[in-house]
Amino acid sequence: MSRYIRLVTGFLAIITFFSCEDPITVELPKSDPVVVIDAWINNKTEKQVIRVMKTIPYFDQSFLPGVNDATVSIQDLNDTVTYLFTRGEEDGTYEWNPQRDRPSFGKTGNQYRLTVQLDGHVYEAYSVMNRVPVIDSITFRFEKGNSFFEDSYVAGFYATDPPGVGDTYWIKTWKNGEFLNKP
Repeated sequence: MSRYIRLVTGFLAIITFFSCEDPITVELPKSDPVVVIDAWINNKTEKQVIRVMKTIPYFDQSFLPGVNDATVSIQDLNDTVTYLFTRGEEDGTYEWNPQRDRPSFGKTGNQYRLTVQLDGHVYEAYSVMNRVPVIDSITFRFEKGNSFFEDSYVAGFYATDPPGVGDTYWIKTWKNGEFLNKP
């Protein structure tokens, strides 16, 4: 029986090594760039950054080009306060920095309107600054790697969701000061 298995394995190896590859060239239609606005704002006493960019062709491997001539603001619809964002150092970035009279951005539960004015167009988005629960504890455990994953530590946190409408959370992690944003 083992001779048969070796023969089949050898035959499959030969087929694998001599199989053909046909390159495929995909032609995608050209389209005009579209404005992309990346805004993730919180109420921490830190700089808030909004990025305004334009799309690039699908197979282009470069970064999205920043747009530097936009007017960007966020209005607190509950407290009628407007936060003006100024051009940052990097292309396409717009920043709001804490000030003495406004040390943090916004309030939990308030509604906000983001407005970006660019090339005669006005882009708007509405959102609420949602609540987050108090973290009860954080755990870590070591997991041995396999053929798909390296050895790693897995972190978990425990918290009690506040009563009411369901909330969702984005859990961000850093390692040695570097934001881990890959799947």
